[in-house]
Amino acid sequence: RHEVSLLASYSQQWQDGAQAAHSTGLTGSWVYRFDGFRQLSTYVQHTDNKYDRNANANARRTIVGSTYSHMLRDGLFGFGGLYLGKEKPSSSLPVLQHLGQDIYGLRAGVQYNFNANLGVYASVNYEDRQFEGVHPTFGQVRHDKQTNLNLGVNWVPAPQWRVSPALNWQQSRSNLPLYRVKHRGFALTARREF
Repeated sequence: RHEVSLLASYSQQWQDGAQAAHSTGLTGSWVYRFDGFRQLSTYVQHTDNKYDRNANANARRTIVGSTYSHMLRDGLFGFGGLYLGKEKPSSSLPVLQHLGQDIYGLRAGVQYNFNANLGVYASVNYEDRQFEGVHPTFGQVRHDKQTNLNLGVNWVPAPQWRVSPALNWQQSRSNLPLYRVKHRGFALTARREF
């Protein structure tokens, strides 16, 4: 009924053929299984984000959250969760403290498994970010509301391997026009379990 795990992660972002950002992180989680159909997971995630072209934006983010998952019927699985956290600039310079933020989020999704080796999923995430200080250029405290939609496939081509191509859409709404963004992307994740 109980499972404890620790995950280390590293990711890179590239723009115009050069690395633009990278992050390292640790996630610890505890899963409690009520039965074969329902479970509750609680996690703590810490990420160190570094921006190669703008070191002033470097930040540390800590998130705490819980997710409830339920096997709804044969092959159909759903989940919903909430989280909260804080992001703080790595620099202690007072002029950069407006980059700090309080974070609140909700996520939900469904997955349908055709068989043990192939499934499709859809998920949506809403995140509210309230920044801590007055933005020096705009003279206001920044407030962002971001929505993400992900559609993907989970494929198990061999034992202990999982390959997951995914399409994602992101929209960030902000009270400051500079931070209103729409983004579309494609991700391919390969995972090996030991």
